[in-house]
Amino acid sequence: PPHKGFVEKTLVQSEKEVLQAMEREFMRRVTGR
Repeated sequence: PPHKGFVEKTLVQSEKEVLQAMEREFMRRVTGR
């Protein structure tokens, strides 16, 4: 099984990517008015 730290790092990375995607979508909606 993978190391716990590796799994946590991967989860944090995917969370950052999701947050960035949400931020881009939000900015696109705000600037798209």
